[in-house]
Amino acid sequence: MAIIIAIAYTLLLVSLIIGWHNIRNFEKGPTDPFPVFISVVIAVRNEQNSIHKTLSSISNQTLNKKLFEVIIIDDFSSDKTNKIIQDYCSQNTNYLHVKLNKHWGKKYAIDYGIKQAKGSLIVTTDADCSMQNKWLGTIKDFYLSSGAKMIIAPVLMEANNWFEKMQALDFFSLMASGAGASGINRPIMNNAANLAFSKEAYLSINDPTNHKISSGDDVFFLLKLKKKYHKKILFLKSENAIVYTKAKKSISSFINQRKRWASKSKHYRDFDIIYTAITVLSINLFLLLALIFAIFLKQILFVFLTIFVLKLIFDFVFLYKTASVFKQKNILWYFLPVQLANLFFIPYFAFAGLFTKVKWKGK
Repeated sequence: MAIIIAIAYTLLLVSLIIGWHNIRNFEKGPTDPFPVFISVVIAVRNEQNSIHKTLSSISNQTLNKKLFEVIIIDDFSSDKTNKIIQDYCSQNTNYLHVKLNKHWGKKYAIDYGIKQAKGSLIVTTDADCSMQNKWLGTIKDFYLSSGAKMIIAPVLMEANNWFEKMQALDFFSLMASGAGASGINRPIMNNAANLAFSKEAYLSINDPTNHKISSGDDVFFLLKLKKKYHKKILFLKSENAIVYTKAKKSISSFINQRKRWASKSKHYRDFDIIYTAITVLSINLFLLLALIFAIFLKQILFVFLTIFVLKLIFDFVFLYKTASVFKQKNILWYFLPVQLANLFFIPYFAFAGLFTKVKWKGK
């Protein structure tokens, strides 16, 4: 059993490394001013402490403001979020503030915003993010040069202390895995904090975000689109396209976030994502059990150390290659602590997610 799990995991990591190498760095798009209009869609709820930074980042884009609009859909905020949005809309004619008239939730807010959008290219982000000033221009150029139906763009986590840096590395590994999988035309992961797609492709799919399930609007859309356009779901490897998000401040908020992410896994039916999830869970669960039994049976310690060291080597090689592109090698100092923590966290989140009731901003 140990050998089978080790081989499955090795094959997974090798395929992700190959996929990463298949993706070329994107630096410059077409020089001609192609007439593509972008609609940036943001669903918000009680974001008074972060929305200003996000909207300011979008306002500072180098892309001509005549080529994009920003649609902000408010899902019944009870703080000063609406006031901040209204101030931006009064100063920027390409900003549109939309209030829902029913307590629909995030998925309905996003869907409503997309259907109201004028752009042929939709870009989604979150209300607690910041962007490079060439963000939209880079996405536009890549869209026009690649013919992609969906663009998975990089999301990095801002980190200051050791706890946030451990989160940042774990978060980065998820992004890198999603990128590698897309590089072999088997996409398994994206992030609505930095996601672009054709409006036509979105509207061509029935219930693209799977409204019956509370979370996972981005991944469910990816999996449905994958059935039609698996070779047209591409990762944008460019520093200019980075979006930054915030790490969680407390262990409890981090745990709740990861349980929420894991809660949607029971609804997946895609082979690639199921294989990846089961393989990652299996090797971490096996190593955890081996570590526990090694306390009582010393001969098991050799098995544990052999597989754990091999896993460390493959994981580090993959993360080093991906982190180098986005100048994230500094967080690799937390590689070993994150690996050890995941022996406990990954099995816990996998099983806890089965019983987690999802909420978004208290709803």
